[in-house]
Amino acid sequence: MIGAGEHPSGRAAGLHFLRVVERVLDAMRPTADAEGKLSQPTHPLFAAFVAGHELTTAMRLLQEELRGKTTRNP
Repeated sequence: MIGAGEHPSGRAAGLHFLRVVERVLDAMRPTADAEGKLSQPTHPLFAAFVAGHELTTAMRLLQEELRGKTTRNP
């Protein structure tokens, strides 16, 4: 979502995701069953998986919030 970083919630979620990914970058390898394996709490990349979902949720919530403001104030 272009411009999400201009909003505190979008910026915070994005920065959190980047910090988590930076910590596990060396453990990243291509795989055919990425989501099935990553969703296991014991997987080394689980934190990045969760942070990615949190970022997606933050973007969705921000988008809904912005749409609501646009709808209420035509």
